[in-house]
Amino acid sequence: MRGLVGIEPLAELYLRDFLGAGPRADEALLTLADFLIMLREVEYQAAEGMLPKSEFGKTYEAFLSELAVKLREQVETRRALVSADMSRFWDRVVERCVS
Repeated sequence: MRGLVGIEPLAELYLRDFLGAGPRADEALLTLADFLIMLREVEYQAAEGMLPKSEFGKTYEAFLSELAVKLREQVETRRALVSADMSRFWDRVVERCVS
């Protein structure tokens, strides 16, 4: 069993799955898009000793934007493998994550 995995290593794992997906590229890209959607939907939960909500928001949005741009750049190298519908969906997901 693997130990805990951070967000960036998990994103890299999903990206590697996509890059090596071959005929199942749409499915692999959908998994990566779902991951970004999940990250986009994170809601701040206040707790003692944590960043204030406004500071968390700025930091997290910058992180998510940077991650989405990085993934988009990598996906571009294999974009021809996915259907037009999946490609448009991916673009919409990334656009929502980039601030």
